[in-house]
Amino acid sequence: MNENIKTVKEYDMENCPIRIIAKNNTDKIERLTEKVENLEENKENSNMTIALMSQKLDTFIDAQKEAMIKLNIKIDELMSKPSKRWEAIIAAITSAVVVYLATQIVG
Repeated sequence: MNENIKTVKEYDMENCPIRIIAKNNTDKIERLTEKVENLEENKENSNMTIALMSQKLDTFIDAQKEAMIKLNIKIDELMSKPSKRWEAIIAAITSAVVVYLATQIVG
């Protein structure tokens, strides 16, 4: 019998190539499973982060809309003030002219 050929009993099962390959594959499968679980967890965290950011953005946009409305009201008030001032000046001049004419006619 050939000396290089070993019987099953003589063969070292711990160093069996098939056993080593199977162990390596099992390790790879476990690492890949862990990576998939991490990716799923990261995806879930990302979805929560996106939802939170969306909610904050909606709140910010609502606040900006309110600020714009208040700003538009203030601009309208400022734009109407010069016309009110001119109305007061014209009323004062008109009153002065009427008083002057009245004193000239009476006096």
